[in-house]
Amino acid sequence: MKFTNTLQLLATMAIVACNGAQASDDTSNVSSGVVVGDVIDINNFANPKYANYQYQTYHSETSSGTESCCDNVVFINVGTAMGVTSYQLLSQKIVEEDPNQSTVAIMIDNNAGFLKIVKTSSVDYIHLTNLISSDITGILPECCLSQPKNGYLLGGHSAGGQAAVDAISELAGPGPHDEEFEFTVAGYLGLSSYDVAKNPTDINVPSMSWDFDMMTCFVGPNHSGIPAYEGSETDNRILYEVHLEGLETASGMHCAFTDDGCFTALVCGLNADQRPWIHQAVGESVNKLFTHVVGQPSFSKSDMELSSTGLPTTLYVNADPAPSLDFAEAVQGLRTAQA
Repeated sequence: MKFTNTLQLLATMAIVACNGAQASDDTSNVSSGVVVGDVIDINNFANPKYANYQYQTYHSETSSGTESCCDNVVFINVGTAMGVTSYQLLSQKIVEEDPNQSTVAIMIDNNAGFLKIVKTSSVDYIHLTNLISSDITGILPECCLSQPKNGYLLGGHSAGGQAAVDAISELAGPGPHDEEFEFTVAGYLGLSSYDVAKNPTDINVPSMSWDFDMMTCFVGPNHSGIPAYEGSETDNRILYEVHLEGLETASGMHCAFTDDGCFTALVCGLNADQRPWIHQAVGESVNKLFTHVVGQPSFSKSDMELSSTGLPTTLYVNADPAPSLDFAEAVQGLRTAQA
């Protein structure tokens, strides 16, 4: 077996292992200004295609009952074997970083349940988001008085992000399943989505990706942020590439979008000290995307520059060429960071 194939096999095994634990239902770590909904299960056994879904909502307490409370809705699909309660702090920041308090975050799981670890189905992603959007005013009657003015941002972490990419790519033409979104798609949000390089990518809506410049939790940028950026329109794309050089270990950064990392600190659960600024920076970037990009004829790089700081991060937009990093460089970066 070739070396690269061996690493890809290890990557698959590691992602399953490192994402094996789900967070507690306890929401005490979420700010009192953010209203957290119950975890909702959708189990329609009469129609199997709608079975085994789950979601949880987050919105601002101060904007409840106002016309603007639900202007923006962000869907984020969970990573392999993760659950909707594993991203509470990220969801909080997405809500809080909007100064108009008009953004709703909805964590979704397109394959929920015991031992249902695979989250890559674009069909299930489309089915679940269609179900939620069709009843958004019933799901959030105190917030969503009508359909979101700026549409729905479709996102995901790791394998959940791949489902989002594949679903959006089907918008560009007839997909293999002929599925369609029944709502306005505002754009794409990728949080180290994996494995984007697996399928052809054609993102024809505003696209924003977060990724790292070396392999972390066996996910390399050439299979996540870079192909998502390259597969997006050159006048409507954004990539934040976080540089990991100098960290004592970078293995947990792929899971920095979660509250508590992944299943085992030995593989992908480290770097807890980096999570707070990552959560805040992603929240700020989502607000800037809705403010400067969604529905706008054009935007500049300065529009997407962040005040949230942590590790050095390079911003790529529009005509900027994608960062160049081959597989060997990514592996060497991982070894250097862990030396």
